[in-house]
Amino acid sequence: MVKSATMSKVAKIHQGKQPVRRHYLVEWMEAKNMTAPDLLAVLNDPERSMDLPEIDKSQVYRWMKGQMPQASAQIRIAGALGFEDDPEKLFQDPTMDWLAAFFRDKTEEQKEKAIQMLKLWFSEDKTGTDG
Repeated sequence: MVKSATMSKVAKIHQGKQPVRRHYLVEWMEAKNMTAPDLLAVLNDPERSMDLPEIDKSQVYRWMKGQMPQASAQIRIAGALGFEDDPEKLFQDPTMDWLAAFFRDKTEEQKEKAIQMLKLWFSEDKTGTDG
């Protein structure tokens, strides 16, 4: 008789591993008009602390294909992209950045009006045959 794995065992197996998240490295690089060699040059700046290891160009390309950078590399990447104070931006779509900034200083009433207008603007036209 085969016993199935319990969730507690699964949690222990993955303990200490980074959760799977999507990063927006490529999109941020495009938004900043940055190429892979540009990013690599900033990350491997000769003026960087000698505590920081050099990053291989193949690693940058693996990140661009979706591999998750280690936490220490995420901080370096955020600095290279110009948001060292907010490394979590790496996990936010840069096309949505303007929207967050737009709403930041608005009142709740202004936000609600804008949301209503967006819902109206993007509502699907009903044909009458499907509801």
